Amino acid sequence: MGSGNKKLKSRDSTGNQIKGHETTVIDYRKLKPVFSLEYMGVRGFCISECDVPDKAIFMDAILKRGRMTWEQLIQEDHTKLGFEILRDERINQRLREKSLKPLSPDAKLKVFRAKSDTLKRFVGHRENNILYLLFYDKDGSLYKHSK
Repeated sequence: MGSGNKKLKSRDSTGNQIKGHETTVIDYRKLKPVFSLEYMGVRGFCISECDVPDKAIFMDAILKRGRMTWEQLIQEDHTKLGFEILRDERINQRLREKSLKPLSPDAKLKVFRAKSDTLKRFVGHRENNILYLLFYDKDGSLYKHSK
């Protein structure tokens, strides 16, 4: 009978051995963010409704962060180029419902300061290395800010 635990090797139609698929694990923290504006369009919180100075502030904020990796953004102070996760669940729920992008009930929303020392913020949801930008808050009216 043989030695027992022999594994059969898969073969293609010509008899050549088929190699298994190698799985590559991607560490998205090592990648730079890709910004998507696909779901930014909520009335009152869309960059297209802003004046030129606010659009310039927004673009400057995106360009600076686009040169960093997610790992660097995570380590950066949220009052500078980093972000904070919106922790107030009532606000999270309201924003998830208002979002044009369907989000799961436990989706974590990230808040970035477009310009320090102002209430200008943009809010997004990260999937892998893509940040889906959902809201641009030019005046702090999207949600109540803690002091």
